[in-house]
Amino acid sequence: MTGASRSARSSLDGGIPLRAVKLKVVTPRRTRGPTYGPKIIVALVKCWAVLRAPAGKRLAPMLEVLVPVLRRDGELDLTDAEAALLVAMSAATIDRRLAGERAKLMARGRSHTKPGSLLKSQIPILMRRSLRECSCIRDAAARRSCKGAGPAPMRFRSAVSNLAAG
Repeated sequence: MTGASRSARSSLDGGIPLRAVKLKVVTPRRTRGPTYGPKIIVALVKCWAVLRAPAGKRLAPMLEVLVPVLRRDGELDLTDAEAALLVAMSAATIDRRLAGERAKLMARGRSHTKPGSLLKSQIPILMRRSLRECSCIRDAAARRSCKGAGPAPMRFRSAVSNLAAG
């Protein structure tokens, strides 16, 4: 078929002759049940909100102090086993579980600022005429003391005049 010999074809297949290949039936892996149930995730979100949305690395050590206090005050309705699971949760797991809640806090969309003439008309530009009228430009001594108020460089002057003309 390909013009190659049998030995060349078998080396292309990884060195295994085609007659020796046996198909193996692959059974799907057994999935693990969730470690943290929805009740624990709701409690985690409440703890995260109480501490004003810190990262998982900062939230994880605070959980062992915060969870007993919130349980004592009746804010969290967790059993002892569920509270132990919540306190033992790693920072990476906390970040993964809170990703959806954190995404809700992010602002969506764009700023809706249109580039173009509408934006250009909103930006005040110091025109050449008003540069001549400025008292610190007329007075040479004041020009040296007034930082940045001197006459514009040539390349800027032409750009300003182009803007004023257009």
